[in-house]
Amino acid sequence: KSMSADQYTKELCRNHDLLLAGLAPDTRYHLRVWNKAEGGAETVSPAVQFRTPPKPPDLYRPSREHWGLQLSEPWCDLAAETRAKAVAAPYIRTLRVRATWGELQPEKPDQISWKVLEEQLAGLEKASAGKEKFIKLSLAGVRHVEGKNEDPWFLEGVEILQRPRKEKAETKRREHKPEEKENVVRWDPQYLCRWLALVKAVGNRLEPNPAEGPDPHPFLVLAAISSVSNTGEMAMTPRLLDAYREDGYTNAQIAENMKWACRAMLQVFAEAFPRQGLAMNMGNINVRDEKGNEAGEAILDEAAAAYGKRMQLAVTGFGKADKDGPHAKLVQRFRDQVVVA
Repeated sequence: KSMSADQYTKELCRNHDLLLAGLAPDTRYHLRVWNKAEGGAETVSPAVQFRTPPKPPDLYRPSREHWGLQLSEPWCDLAAETRAKAVAAPYIRTLRVRATWGELQPEKPDQISWKVLEEQLAGLEKASAGKEKFIKLSLAGVRHVEGKNEDPWFLEGVEILQRPRKEKAETKRREHKPEEKENVVRWDPQYLCRWLALVKAVGNRLEPNPAEGPDPHPFLVLAAISSVSNTGEMAMTPRLLDAYREDGYTNAQIAENMKWACRAMLQVFAEAFPRQGLAMNMGNINVRDEKGNEAGEAILDEAAAAYGKRMQLAVTGFGKADKDGPHAKLVQRFRDQVVVA
């Protein structure tokens, strides 16, 4: 997938990790790679053939018991007293295990630290037994790089917006450099490829052979589709959109690139966690695609058509759950297609 108008990724580098999304299962493909050097010279690789794996087994089994009020704070952030109260509360149905990319892969791409994930999961599975509780897995794809002298491995060849950080009331006294690195471009194919490779590794770790034997994690019923934003949501603020436009992207390109990125993330999460439902908190992207559809709505329409009741579309908090709020709009648009939580 080329993300820029001239059909090339925007950053020069020697090591490329590119994500090929939307491929058909059990299909032979022929591949060539075009490269353009800094001076403009182009080279083309020899042809390579590969076959995609067969379609993964359909192991998802929905249940009404899985749905209910979710506690948004992750298990790792709760004090022991709060954990006990959350498990005892009859109105809380789902508790959350959270691990960040930086925690799982802190230094090198070939080294994964499983402790932060497996300790949470084991503790919560033990606490949930016999309590009618279920678990939502949240993997956070954002990584912070401020203050480092050299870009780490996961940023090689990745496009980053250079712009001042927005000052909040509580941070106005802090001094920021005028071009402090803040945002990885959300659809950068190299960053997404490295992030989604980790997602697939987590899935393989939790269930190496999903088609064989019983479910090793029966309380784990949801996997959250996470963007590379700080919150994991996919929404775009006007300020972020302006930064992308200043970087040379048109509204239509922003829309199509976000649709591509979300489609790729959904596909990888669905294959990595074949027994789990897929939770998504979309938000508005505030640009329209080439057909005139708001990009966020177009993404959800695609997701609903592809995954049906396996999808859970979420709205955080109670303040906007009015008749004209985002929750009501989701219910109206997707009532008979997906779960709106």
